[in-house]
Amino acid sequence: MSGFTEQLAFKLGVVRHFARVRWGARYRDVAALRKAQLAGLRRQVRFWEENSPYIAEHLRVTQSGCGAASDIESLAGSGAKLGSRGSAVPAFIVENSAQDAALRELVETLPVMDKPTMMDHFNELNTAGLDRDTALEVAIRSEKDRDFSADMDGISVGLSSGTSGHRGLFVVSKAERAEWAGTILALALPKGKILGHKIALFLRAGNQLYDSIGSRAVHFEYFDIYKPLTENLAALNALQPTILVAPPSVLRDIAAAQEAGTISVAPQKIFTAAEVLEPIDERYFKRVFKHDIIHQIYQCTEGLLGVTCQYGTMHLNEDAAIFEKQYVDSHRFIPIVTDYRRTTQPIVRYRLGDILVEKQGKCLCGNPATAIDRIEGRSGDTLELTDADDYSATIYADMVSRAMLYADGVEEYRIVQREPGAIDVYLRPQSGVARLVCEDSVHTELTVLLNRFNLGQLTINYHTYTRDTSAKMRRVERAFLS
Repeated sequence: MSGFTEQLAFKLGVVRHFARVRWGARYRDVAALRKAQLAGLRRQVRFWEENSPYIAEHLRVTQSGCGAASDIESLAGSGAKLGSRGSAVPAFIVENSAQDAALRELVETLPVMDKPTMMDHFNELNTAGLDRDTALEVAIRSEKDRDFSADMDGISVGLSSGTSGHRGLFVVSKAERAEWAGTILALALPKGKILGHKIALFLRAGNQLYDSIGSRAVHFEYFDIYKPLTENLAALNALQPTILVAPPSVLRDIAAAQEAGTISVAPQKIFTAAEVLEPIDERYFKRVFKHDIIHQIYQCTEGLLGVTCQYGTMHLNEDAAIFEKQYVDSHRFIPIVTDYRRTTQPIVRYRLGDILVEKQGKCLCGNPATAIDRIEGRSGDTLELTDADDYSATIYADMVSRAMLYADGVEEYRIVQREPGAIDVYLRPQSGVARLVCEDSVHTELTVLLNRFNLGQLTINYHTYTRDTSAKMRRVERAFLS
């Protein structure tokens, strides 16, 4: 296939998926969505049986009765509750029907995976015959050289560390890049106007996955966050983007430059990605850019997991993936993802480390996919505190973030728990606010929060806030194993 023909096929793929998501992928209710998921997963399982030796062997052993399907609880950790508010069955938010039972039964024939499993079995898991060590070499070289154009026989290779610190790989074919590009454009472009947009994307690493967006109809520009901030800000100001995508930590710098008058941009839509959008940052971005909604793209190595709709609600991407829900309380869950559209690198019952909070009630947009009130961050962002009387309590990251939102004079913060009975609070007061005043306000709000959980004496240490620009921002972190 010639380069021109190949490029034309790619662009047609982008257009086809754009049209499918923008105008075709409408499900009137949850039952219709589950029907599509069941059909999609059946097709995917047949493909895996023929092309993924790892999954084929697992299915052969399971179907022959020689072994049991992998137990999802083995990845859950002690004391975790699975399924519908603590039942032993992984939960789907669906009606009770034969179709739902068929979907659950099919999912439960598949192996459970995490990042170490995926890396250990990469060679026999992927369907393109890729070698893990070679792929890692290509991905690491791309990172070091800041040149993300390399691929392996048309397969793009990227490196992922995530917030867990474990190194991982993601690989996508040209067809998958076309689907991703069409999907993200369909979800991100404003209603009523799909041509002439200039998209600025700030990321730690580029990849052909992101370069896929560029075309005459939509101009895409990638900003390498490892470049000097002044250089990126000048280029952003020259671009005058209509859509701005950046991690919250980087968007903070952009917003500060906007507030100071160093740049003047007026994007129609703003998306955060790669990091959790904390309330303190969301409030700041809304004020500086005069936006009612700061949108979010929930994406990681495991694919596009969710996007904010026009009403400001995050919906899981159930048009492409099935989400089992490992509940940690009545409305918080850890997602377990099975992607039934990606083929090169199977994502099968992959347990993420994020904690998602379900939104109560239906969204006005009418999308029946699971609505998310907020992403609290990784399960490692949950504080496990023990006071001087040996009384213990679990405090979710979102609760801490809310307490910090109530405190006066906080410009930036980070809270790290390194031992059971103490937390370190890193603060940067707002301009004109005395440090002791800021610390007193924060101490008051944290004390109120701790008292709600009947925690007694704890040590709270205060430090000057600094940010590591080479790592994903985590406002709240538990830095030890509980």
